[in-house]
Amino acid sequence: MNRKRKIIVVSAIGILALVLTTAWSVLAGAAWPPEPYQPCSLTGMWTVTSPQFGPGEFGVASYGTEDPTTGRVAGIVQSLGADPSFGGLAPDSEWMLPQYVTFVRTGHDTFQKTGIFYATNSAKPRAAVAWIFVLNLAAKFTDPDIYEWNGTLSVYSAVEHPGHVFGNLPDQDQDGDGLPDEGQQPILCMPMNGVCHRIGLLPPCEPTPIP
Repeated sequence: MNRKRKIIVVSAIGILALVLTTAWSVLAGAAWPPEPYQPCSLTGMWTVTSPQFGPGEFGVASYGTEDPTTGRVAGIVQSLGADPSFGGLAPDSEWMLPQYVTFVRTGHDTFQKTGIFYATNSAKPRAAVAWIFVLNLAAKFTDPDIYEWNGTLSVYSAVEHPGHVFGNLPDQDQDGDGLPDEGQQPILCMPMNGVCHRIGLLPPCEPTPIP
């Protein structure tokens, strides 16, 4: 009886060992355990392009270090070659200020972003903010040095604009905090998308011989 029990136990151990060996071989073939992933980083300098930009327009962005406790990244985007009148939508606008942005990490390669920027007029005795633009988007890295983004751009009137093409527009920032007042709806909401490329070290040029 003891001999029979020993045979059963030994057989069970052998079967279990075979199962474990086979399972480990399968997992090893599937690269198990997985390599720890490296979260994609926004920190650094980027170029910004979009099919919705005007001819010759692009942006240059600078983003700081990510806050490890909140996953937030703050930065600034300077638009170059942009039409301050926004194609005639903001006819009194003469200058476009930089975009101030906040990203929040949503995955190892994804972020949500809100950016806000302003257009000023030439009012006397000093220029005033006439328009507020809010860009909301989702960003996804396709490469450690490239990310694509999709979202919407909201346009708000920061002063009264009587006789505008969209009607008599009110001041949508009456408390003057630089943000649309609670409950205000944008006068225009349009889709936006684009691509950002990291600016790395570029090769230096060869000095041109001076004749």
